[in-house]
Amino acid sequence: MAGSILKGIGVIKSVSPKVKSKGISKSKGNISKNVGQARKYQEEREVIMEENLKRAKEGKESIYGTVKETEKEIEKIKNENAEFRIVYKGEGPIGEKDIKAISVGENALVIGFNVKADANAVELAERRGITISYFDIIYKMTEWLAEEMEKRRPRMESIETTGRAKIIKAFSRTKERQIIGGKVVEGHLTIQGIVKIIRREFEIGRGKIVNLEKGKVKVSEVNEGEEFGMMVESKIEIVSGDVIESFAVIQK
Repeated sequence: MAGSILKGIGVIKSVSPKVKSKGISKSKGNISKNVGQARKYQEEREVIMEENLKRAKEGKESIYGTVKETEKEIEKIKNENAEFRIVYKGEGPIGEKDIKAISVGENALVIGFNVKADANAVELAERRGITISYFDIIYKMTEWLAEEMEKRRPRMESIETTGRAKIIKAFSRTKERQIIGGKVVEGHLTIQGIVKIIRREFEIGRGKIVNLEKGKVKVSEVNEGEEFGMMVESKIEIVSGDVIESFAVIQK
């Protein structure tokens, strides 16, 4: 299971605009006028501050909305053999503490969405062999993660038979090599191929085709219906009536 760190958009900071205020004159004739102006400026200042707080709140909601949406996109990327698990998430630039949150050797991905990493974080990530990836478009991140999932997911191996041959005659034999003759009954056999040695429907060992001939001519492959002579490298003695099967290991 691959771990990943999700970093969101940096925190939006807002500062209230400065409002120039005129001092109240000590002159009696101007007290009423200045008090009125001061009240007006105070009301304007309160309106501005309220608007700034509203913007800050909307900005914060936008930040968390983006993190939440990004998290949902990551959770969608899975298959029957693997899925991503978010082990840490937050806002702001990627820092050293974010990288330290990952265990050494963990199969981790660090993602910065509309943020960058500071120098200390980059240096630590490089030492730990962790790649930091940056995105500003969600679907680009999703496509990249899907590719990473395909690269990292566990592989299921299956063995597929590619050819079968019945052994007609066994000739000379040394300690680990033997010359045999037979006929391909299904598929094909190729030189350097690994084969199963089957006797009475049970596998008794394996060997490697080191030489292959058809009509006393060296060939690289023999196909269904063709007779052949071959040298097999194996510690198992092959006898007349045995079957050899060539196969391929398929990763899915």
